[in-house]
Amino acid sequence: MVRGCEAYAEDHWRRLRIGDAELEVVKPASRCVLVNVNPTSGERDRRGEPLRTLAGYRRTAGGNYAHKPDRIYLGVRASVARPGRVQRGDMLEILD
Repeated sequence: MVRGCEAYAEDHWRRLRIGDAELEVVKPASRCVLVNVNPTSGERDRRGEPLRTLAGYRRTAGGNYAHKPDRIYLGVRASVARPGRVQRGDMLEILD
């Protein structure tokens, strides 16, 4: 979780630092139906939320991303560019 930035700011990040570690953003993260399952109860949302709402404005067909067709994206996937210690509460610094 990152606080203090605009919604979907991660869409524009390329490289970042958290604690001593540096990460390189590889691609947007597509979402599967698992996000519709309540982690506490294990029950699936009958209305298909939150994926249903996200599909309205974060689907590839909507033009947000030119990656794989008909996928819903939220967040990004990143690889470790420089290993380091990351702790809860560490500041995130956008390097590029």
